[in-house]
Amino acid sequence: MAVAKLVNQFWHATIWSAQKHNEFKKLPDVGKNIEVRRVRTQDAVCIRKKDTGRGLVVFAVRPIEKEFMQVEVFGFIDADEGFAKGKTVEYGNVFPLKDLRTDFSWFEDVTI
Repeated sequence: MAVAKLVNQFWHATIWSAQKHNEFKKLPDVGKNIEVRRVRTQDAVCIRKKDTGRGLVVFAVRPIEKEFMQVEVFGFIDADEGFAKGKTVEYGNVFPLKDLRTDFSWFEDVTI
């Protein structure tokens, strides 16, 4: 929800059962092409091979502990670029948080 508010895009807020996950796994988290990834202990965001070639933008966020009512939004990267420039690990490629884009005003001029 935080990313949707930040970039003024639609968030469907839908929750489905684990059995229905395969039906909806290709839907973006926000708008028409924004994938939101949680970051916990690493200083990088994971970008998976399945994110590439789809025109996705990946946002990195970290929930703020205790109440988990807020998140820290680190920034975003085009999935293709982040995957290509990222470091390969066992579950995908990771892209450094310090290199993410933070010019969120970019979304004001873009139809997503």
